[in-house]
Amino acid sequence: MKHHTRNNVVRKYGFITPNLGFTLAEVLITLGIIGVVAALTIPVILSKIEDRQNIARWKKAYSVVNNVFNEVRAEGIELCATHSRYNPNLCVNGNPNTDLDYGYYNPEFVSSFVSKLKVLDHCSPGYGNSYPPACKSWTDDTYVWGHNQGYDPLGATPDNRFYNVNGHKMPYRVGKLGYYNLSVQMILLSDGSVIYMGGLWGGPWIIIDVNGYKKGPNMVGKDLFGAQLWEDKMLPSGAVGTTGYNDPNYGASGCDKNIGKSQSTNFAEAAGAGCSYKYLISR
Repeated sequence: MKHHTRNNVVRKYGFITPNLGFTLAEVLITLGIIGVVAALTIPVILSKIEDRQNIARWKKAYSVVNNVFNEVRAEGIELCATHSRYNPNLCVNGNPNTDLDYGYYNPEFVSSFVSKLKVLDHCSPGYGNSYPPACKSWTDDTYVWGHNQGYDPLGATPDNRFYNVNGHKMPYRVGKLGYYNLSVQMILLSDGSVIYMGGLWGGPWIIIDVNGYKKGPNMVGKDLFGAQLWEDKMLPSGAVGTTGYNDPNYGASGCDKNIGKSQSTNFAEAAGAGCSYKYLISR
């Protein structure tokens, strides 16, 4: 019986069949390359998915809150406790008879507004006249003065950890985003999102943490969006007529990390503020 040895095959056919498969070293190198590519691309993909989800959450939240705002106003309940003498549609601070901290909002408006939402919890900073009861400390469940502590369990951590779209922190007493713009009412909704009703610095404002206080990145234009309030309307930051919408020094003038201020005194200044409007009109 003639054996077809390797040498016989070569002599007869003039070629040799190569060995199939990879060496262990080749397999390890390939897996290493795949791992590096995955490490670089997967976080980007996940971030884009999260961004799309948060944009969808913002569109839904704005629709709900805007509808409720209009329902309350249709009932004849005014938003403002005190109106500007220069603009009757603009709220100003200073009503000594209001039960709310900072006399922007009409307490009847807040009560009706909250009653029409699916609310799990509702609290206030806890200084002055407090309606509703003060938010509790995130550490020991005691009542605190809101400006110093932050507003856990309904949002900000004690160091007011809110950022603009560049990831720059809004510092206490400099970037008052974690302070005045969020300082009047905190409303935790059944879907986990948090509504902050704030005043001052171009306000009053409604700012919404669309994915809840337990999840980051807590960045303006990422998961934190805002709308400015007047007696007759509510508009997303960046819309025509809102604070800074046409000022290149304000984040409200665009949805770009290079537009706005890293240290912001109000929501409209923060880089990413204009995303609140852009995402509502985009498909």
